[in-house]
Amino acid sequence: MSEKILFLDIDGVLNRIGGDNRTTRLIRGLFGLEEGLVRNLERVLDQDPEIKVVISSAWRRGDMPRFYEDLKLFNFKHTERVQEMTPHLPCATRHLEIKKYLEDVDHENYIVIDDYDFSEEIPDGKFLWTPSDLGLDGGRFRRLQMLLGLPIDPPVF
Repeated sequence: MSEKILFLDIDGVLNRIGGDNRTTRLIRGLFGLEEGLVRNLERVLDQDPEIKVVISSAWRRGDMPRFYEDLKLFNFKHTERVQEMTPHLPCATRHLEIKKYLEDVDHENYIVIDDYDFSEEIPDGKFLWTPSDLGLDGGRFRRLQMLLGLPIDPPVF
């Protein structure tokens, strides 16, 4: 297997920020992660040791300690694979920051997971949209497995 990069947004992916299903657990007054959604990510990483997670979320500009704190609360097994971040480009959207990262590392084996719809900007088969009120729920978990070419397992949540 060759290394795969998973570009990960956090709000709307590992927590639910809209609708009636909003994540209610707060850390320092801000939305924390939701355990079931984190477990779904963990299970994908369990399936393929070649996946590296690159944070593309706005959290990378100051909230990363809170992100790691949340991962530790859930005894997340793959923290060492979640170490890199996309560059911050002033006045640029996340998809342009992801594009810059990919240009810098010259890598084509990747998936972007985000609650913002970048389907027009990111090639087919490279993007997974998660509705912000659902996050990485069961349906998106199975779709992520398919995009990564992994066996389909039942989701945690």
